[in-house]
Amino acid sequence: FGTLTGGVVESVREVQGLSMRWHMITGAMFWGLCFIQVFLQWLRHGEFAWIHRRCGQAALILWFLVVGPTAAYLSLYCDAGPSQLAMAGFSIVSLDTTLYGSYFLWRGWLVARRRERGADSLVLHGKAMRIGIAFSMSIVWQRPLQLAVICARKILLVMLPFLSDAVVLDHHVILSLTTCFPSAFMFLAMFDGPWSLCLIKTMGLNSHDTEELFGSPHPSLPELLFWR
Repeated sequence: FGTLTGGVVESVREVQGLSMRWHMITGAMFWGLCFIQVFLQWLRHGEFAWIHRRCGQAALILWFLVVGPTAAYLSLYCDAGPSQLAMAGFSIVSLDTTLYGSYFLWRGWLVARRRERGADSLVLHGKAMRIGIAFSMSIVWQRPLQLAVICARKILLVMLPFLSDAVVLDHHVILSLTTCFPSAFMFLAMFDGPWSLCLIKTMGLNSHDTEELFGSPHPSLPELLFWR
């Protein structure tokens, strides 16, 4: 995308290019390990169960040491272009997805480590890890949308070249809009963070699950204020 935009946005030639390289490489490794965790279910039991555990540990190490921190850094330290307001939206949504992903990966690891309810805890562990991975993959649906808008922009500028200076067609604005849609609307429905009803229903959690996953039957006021 740095090439498609002429190096305007998300280019490895920018100041934060080294962080971007590390993020892309370790992110691909993280998703590869997550694929093993989620889809190779036969590795969870028997003589090969150690592969499942080691891949999970490696994925968490990658996320918390490199992928997550670089995602947060790249969300904050990005070229704002002509519209700082638009890129502020990009930063907020990107930080939200990183925070939610980190939270559920961490809580999922704690659930598996404690196993307060035996087999039910492992089922809950899987739900928490999958939702954490899903938050880390918001870029998977953003990238095709961004590519489609970039292509539409190029066609429009060929037909109407006098629009080349229009702010709405700036690559920074396109990046922000395709990142905020639909993620920003989703986060508005998650007013209480992980305790939001829509998220609990999506994960299929009952009262025992929520207490084990979040560490208490009800959120404290400081916790709710933090997420809000």
